[in-house]
Amino acid sequence: MKVDKIRIEKFLLEIKQDIRELEDFLKRDLKDKMTINAIRYNLVEMVEASCNILQHILAKDKGIASGGYLETIERAKENNIITTLIYKPVRIFFEFRNALIHRYWQIGDELLLKQTKTNYKVFYKFIEGIEKYLVKSKPR
Repeated sequence: MKVDKIRIEKFLLEIKQDIRELEDFLKRDLKDKMTINAIRYNLVEMVEASCNILQHILAKDKGIASGGYLETIERAKENNIITTLIYKPVRIFFEFRNALIHRYWQIGDELLLKQTKTNYKVFYKFIEGIEKYLVKSKPR
């Protein structure tokens, strides 16, 4: 089966919109709890859209089923869908997503903001990498 380019582009658009919102939130009062919660929500959305893209490509282009978020990003790296340079910082956000949703441990606002400010731009590289992958794989 072929990768559905329209489906992937929809998720890429969601990530782009979330990045713009995130950048706006990062300009606001970062001591405000509502701003922090909005940042958390945007990160969760970005990771979920990224994971949906990777799961779709793995299934349709590689014939590989993947389970959770961390397994998906591992398999995407192993199958050269994303590079190691993209994998490492994006994986941090995948881990954050699990922690934020399942509350495996509490992520302090300070750590969340530091990681977000330092690494969120990797999602631009993620988008670029997926767009290149789509051109290379010639999906429908």
